[in-house]
This record gives sequence, C-alpha cells and structure tokens, in this order.
Amino acid sequence: MSSTSKQGPPKLLLTRDECIRAQGLLKALSRQPGAHWFRLPVDFVGLGLTDYPEIIKEPMDLSTVRKRLVNNEYQNLDEFIFDVQLIWDNCKTYNPAGSVVAEEASKCEQFMHDYCTEHNIPQPSPIRRPREPVIPVEEKTELSELVKKVSHDALAHIVTIVENECPQAYTQLDKERVMISLDMINKATFDKLKEVIHTDVGMPNKKQKIEE
Repeated sequence: MSSTSKQGPPKLLLTRDECIRAQGLLKALSRQPGAHWFRLPVDFVGLGLTDYPEIIKEPMDLSTVRKRLVNNEYQNLDEFIFDVQLIWDNCKTYNPAGSVVAEEASKCEQFMHDYCTEHNIPQPSPIRRPREPVIPVEEKTELSELVKKVSHDALAHIVTIVENECPQAYTQLDKERVMISLDMINKATFDKLKEVIHTDVGMPNKKQKIEE
C-alpha cells in the first residue's frame, strides 16, 4: 500500500491552498472589533446561563473551528464554513435581537460573507453535509506495516475489496502490480481492510478484546 496520491477524485481532506484560505478567514475574523465575544466557548456555567445547553445544541466558537482545522477534521471548505456560520447562528438564536452581542455577531457574519466572496470560499449552507470520519495517521501507518505481513490470499482479498468498494484508491500499475492509496480510502473500507489484515496476522481487534 502507498499513500502516494494519483490522478482521479480528490482526497477527502482540505488542500494546502484551502487551509491557507480558511486560516486567513479565521485570522481576519479574530481582528474584528467584536470578535472577543466569539473567540472561546461560551462559559454558560460561569455566566449562569443555565438554559444555554437546552437552547444551543451544538456550541461553536473560533477556537474550536481553529482546532478542527489544525487537526484536519474538515474534508472540504463547506464543512469549515458551516461551523463558522454556526457561531453567528447560535449567538443570534440565544441572545435577543438588538442586543450588543447579537449585533456583533451580525457584523462578523457580514464580514465573513464579504471575505468568502473575495477569497473564493463557499458561502455557508443551511444544511450540514454528512462528515466522513477521518482516519488517524497512526492507524494508517500501522496498517501499512501490517499489510507487509499478510498472506498472499489475504492480500488478494484486500485488493478486491478496494477495487470494488473504493475504486478511487485503486490504481492498476501493470499486469502484476497495483497501488492502493490509504489517503483516498473511506472509513468503511478502511475498517474492512483492518479486519481482514488483523484476522490474517492473528491480531484480535479491539471489539474482541472488550468482549473477552
């Protein structure tokens, strides 16, 4: 298996250029006069806002968005901008119209829209697209090492699974060789490969360990 990318469908994670644009928006927003309201999670306990968790089901703030961006949790700019928009929506949902914090949220929201237009970032959508789970780099590395130990039959099974269920990660190099890109494998296919490999090399999976 190789993590080398190939021509074909794009990888699920943000490109370097997209990350730069996303980081640019966060930096620009943090410099806005009213940004201090939105830099950190709302301390509803300290502020005595006992009803906040009942009204706001998915809290969001700039520091959380930044952390998700650094941790490669966004697969596209739509997911990123949805979370940024959620900051303003939450604020205006909880706070009365005309309040200082709601007004600042509206100003930051307008700034965000203008910035997105200027820097080719998608405008927020009211619907969040389902997020494909991100596979940790450590798991990819572990699987790359383990696959070197599998039998010929297991290897053939792996190739068949990827070719049929995740063709964007499969490249036929020649009659004898294929390349599988772990960076382009979705989580469901990755889990199937892990099960095949663990079974072949005699490693119980975590679920088995718990059940025992």
